[in-house]
Amino acid sequence: SRYEQSWKVLVRGIQDLGLKLFLPMQLQSKLLTAIKIPEAAQYSFDGMHDYLQDRDITIYPGKTSEADTFRVANIGAIDHNDITIFLDHLKNYLKFEDSQL
Repeated sequence: SRYEQSWKVLVRGIQDLGLKLFLPMQLQSKLLTAIKIPEAAQYSFDGMHDYLQDRDITIYPGKTSEADTFRVANIGAIDHNDITIFLDHLKNYLKFEDSQL
C-alpha cells in the first residue's frame, strides 16, 4: 500500500513535469519506474544524477536498448513525502537546465 501510494505520487509528478513513462500503465510494477529522458539538448544524465545526489537522492541510469531512460525506485525506507521531495528537486534541476540555454 505504501509503495503504491509513493508510485502514484511519482507518476503524477512525472506527468506534471511533462516527462513520459517508458512502460504503459498496465505494465508498471509500481516499485521501479523507468522514465524517458527529457527531450532537451542540454539534458545530461550525469548532470542530473550529480545534482540530485548532492541533495541525497539517488537515481539510476536506464537499462533498456529501446529508449534512453532513467529509473526511480520507490521501495525501501522512503514514502510519498520522499517522492515529493525528489520531484521538487527534479523540477528545480529541469528549470536550471532550461535557463542555461
